[in-house]
Amino acid sequence: MTREEFAALALEQFDQLQEINQLDDFYAYEKAFEGVWTEFGRQALEKNIGKLPENHRKKTFYGPVMGR
Repeated sequence: MTREEFAALALEQFDQLQEINQLDDFYAYEKAFEGVWTEFGRQALEKNIGKLPENHRKKTFYGPVMGR
């Protein structure tokens, strides 16, 4: 992922963070905040290593292997 792709992805999340600022209930705010960052992390991970497998227990990586 390039710096520009990361910045664009972060800007998308910024708009969502601004929307949740309207929430009055702290619990709802915290839950929405966590959801925004979880989604941001998932999208960043997929852009770096490719689409995640359907089975989360099966870990495959098609990039350079460390230590070899």
